[in-house]
Amino acid sequence: VTWIRNLIQALSSRRRHHRIRLDGRDPAASRPPLLHGRKEYYEIPLQPKNFELDRSLKLEQEDRGKIMIGLCYAPAKSELTVRVIQCVNLIAMDANGYSDPFVKLNLKPGQDKFKKYKTEVKKRTLNPEYNEEFHYILSQQELQEKTLEITVWDKDFGTKNDFMGALVIGNRCSGERWSHWEVMMKQPYQRHDRWHSLCPELLLD
Repeated sequence: VTWIRNLIQALSSRRRHHRIRLDGRDPAASRPPLLHGRKEYYEIPLQPKNFELDRSLKLEQEDRGKIMIGLCYAPAKSELTVRVIQCVNLIAMDANGYSDPFVKLNLKPGQDKFKKYKTEVKKRTLNPEYNEEFHYILSQQELQEKTLEITVWDKDFGTKNDFMGALVIGNRCSGERWSHWEVMMKQPYQRHDRWHSLCPELLLD
């Protein structure tokens, strides 16, 4: 009986040794030592996520087509000239796969002082060309505080017009929508043409 017990113990010892050799290390050695009195510190960000910024980025990325706008300011005449040049890849609003688009302009704040403009309607197209100019009289100081709201609509004869897309450039904007306004103020007497993406609603930063 004694020699059988010794044989079992020897085999058990060899199996444990074999397992350690295959792993390359003793499993017990991989456990971190217990450190008494040790303190750990973690940094947890308390600033909330900017959901409004995320929402603005998502809206800007939604494809509603593009519009090319030209801006020019003449300080001697205190005149801002806005040229609506063309749109491309507008969304189809009518059953025939086209739209009848036109563009509205609204300079803010002070919409009671400044006239609201709109272009001609271009029928059955998603890539209208306008090349129409509109003029506002205002000082350089006023210009720095303004935003220009540009909206594109589908003309429905006899019913309410359908909204297609929007753009805001000027004060309280960022990125290309601000830099276009800024270069117009810094380089007067020149027309600055740029493409802008249309959004599903008016965006202010």
